[in-house]
Amino acid sequence: MILIFNHITIMKKNLLQPETRAEIISRIDKLTPGAKSQWGKMNVNQMLRHTAYGLENAMGEMPATAKSGPIMRAIMRFVVLKTDIPPPKGKAETFPEFNTVENGVNPVDFNAEREQLKAILNRFPNASKYGTESPLLGKMSKQDWARLNYGHLDHHLKQFGV
Repeated sequence: MILIFNHITIMKKNLLQPETRAEIISRIDKLTPGAKSQWGKMNVNQMLRHTAYGLENAMGEMPATAKSGPIMRAIMRFVVLKTDIPPPKGKAETFPEFNTVENGVNPVDFNAEREQLKAILNRFPNASKYGTESPLLGKMSKQDWARLNYGHLDHHLKQFGV
């Protein structure tokens, strides 16, 4: 039990922090068109689009329909929003709407995808609205969305080695 609690720390980074957004943008800028995935099925262009979908979902612009039960929701909410426990590599399923591989979404212009993601990321802190609920985590505040999407971007940038 003690070992488990040693790995649980309050996640402090979120996308409302200018320095954290700058860190993420710097990492996005280090991606190359030929970057190879260290796990999973997405190519780098699909990952850029997939992470943009997550930000758009937070701002109420991209729906996600999958639901979780109350017990799983409570567990996932704690793990995702309150700890720095990393998601499993290649094991976590995404929402059907965000699955670029299964949906055959394969953007061809790396630079356009990268610039679009950065533009969405820069728009995020001052969005005119945010979704009130995540299908996986339940009721969400602006701060919750900022933590969730930092973790999502961090996970996928690590997937591509940056």
